[in-house]
Amino acid sequence: MKVEFEELLHLQKEIDRSTKEMAARLEVVRQKTNAISRLQSFKGKAADSAKHYFHTTHGEMIEALVTAARQVQHRYNQIISEFEGTVDDSPGAVLHADYMHDLNQKTRILKNQMMDIYHEGLQVLHSISDIVSIPAPDLGHFIESAEASQKFANEVNEKLHAFDRKALQIVEESRRDVDRVMKKVMEAGERSLVGGGQADCLNDNDSSLHEQQVFVDKLAIFILMSNGFKAMQRTYKYINKSNTLLIAAIQFYIY
Repeated sequence: MKVEFEELLHLQKEIDRSTKEMAARLEVVRQKTNAISRLQSFKGKAADSAKHYFHTTHGEMIEALVTAARQVQHRYNQIISEFEGTVDDSPGAVLHADYMHDLNQKTRILKNQMMDIYHEGLQVLHSISDIVSIPAPDLGHFIESAEASQKFANEVNEKLHAFDRKALQIVEESRRDVDRVMKKVMEAGERSLVGGGQADCLNDNDSSLHEQQVFVDKLAIFILMSNGFKAMQRTYKYINKSNTLLIAAIQFYIY
């Protein structure tokens, strides 16, 4: 198991692309909604009611979706910045699960083995000291190198732990942002499809315009749902993928 910074950067590009794609599609929906408001042939009480409904409810939904997507984009950029500033700013950085733990373990074992050999050597030198005097070897440089390696491994673990906490917090905030918007869109869509909102102000004399407004209303909702939901679901998938990558980082210091 490993975490590649290059893959995180690739995911960042995918989120950027998805956000732009979603914003473009929703802009088309916005233009269609605005076009309804500008229809000169669509007049009267029903028309005013429908235009107001499209301008407020649908306009707010579109704006909420775009804002949420850009929030996700912004928060993921925060994750990238956090990794660069806390762990490693190299685009080719690769963190293997258990690598730093193994490095620390092997360094400690090597250090202990070397110290055992050193002490055995001291005993040999002492046993022949009455014949010949040989100075004990200096292990200072070796000990310093071993301790520096252990310190490095511990520092990387600490940095990765700090990054993981922050990144998972950002991912969870992004998830809540998306959940709030999706709930809002679903509620608005349900109200629209059951004839809620301003359309309820229509009377029996406006039945033909009422049918026209309901048809256009449902059509716009369908466009919004099919385009906006698909794009937002893709963004949501990227959030889950980034969360999976970050969970891999947790394994780094658990095992």
